[in-house]
Amino acid sequence: MLVEDITSLRYLNRRGIHLGIIAVPENASQEVAEALVNAGVKGILNFAPRYIVVSRGVKLITIDIAMDLACLPYYVPAGRAVERTGFLTRP
Repeated sequence: MLVEDITSLRYLNRRGIHLGIIAVPENASQEVAEALVNAGVKGILNFAPRYIVVSRGVKLITIDIAMDLACLPYYVPAGRAVERTGFLTRP
């Protein structure tokens, strides 16, 4: 995966890139989503804490990382050893 500056958006379609990730402050997220869609992106993973509207035919998945992090302690009880497996940890 390559992280690029927003100024390279106009080249995405030419390069066959159709997926994008939004990891910007809340107030910039809708504008970035629209720029991605205008550049030909068909799937967006959104980490910004905001409801985003995209065109029909574009798949948008929003991840609420704060909520997921808040739930994590329930899966890792205090005092139990945790085995590391790749990038994930599990009890």
